[in-house]
Amino acid sequence: MIKAEEAGRPASPVAFGALESEHASLRSLAEGLERRLASLARAGRSVDGAAETESRAALSVFRRQLVDHFAHEEEGGLLDLAAATAPRLADRIEGLRAQHDELRARVDALVDEAAADAWERLAERFAALRGDLLEHERVENEMMQSAYLEDLGGRG
Repeated sequence: MIKAEEAGRPASPVAFGALESEHASLRSLAEGLERRLASLARAGRSVDGAAETESRAALSVFRRQLVDHFAHEEEGGLLDLAAATAPRLADRIEGLRAQHDELRARVDALVDEAAADAWERLAERFAALRGDLLEHERVENEMMQSAYLEDLGGRG
């Protein structure tokens, strides 16, 4: 985890690398889960009970990793560093935090929905969530680059 006591110093490539590593892991999990859910949706009523159980477990694993990732960013993490380094981005950072809350609620709802065996609806809703997560990541990366890499003209 990236610590806020590093505030005031430029974020290290290690911090950005850790963020990208978490993003890559989540992208991979989400991609596999989207395929798994789509497969269950296509199977309809002939879904294998073991496949359902594995899919519910995979969704729970994804949820846990997403929640942990957001916690890393929020609790003394890279978002705090960005806010300390670039106060001009405070509104964007708060917008990202608000998206975390919304995305957490959506994945929680999907975990609950998985218990109802509504695989087609679940597959559609997860695909939409995955798209929103990718967009969130893009905006987050753009904000981090703006916080740490933009030269606003100071001493030169």
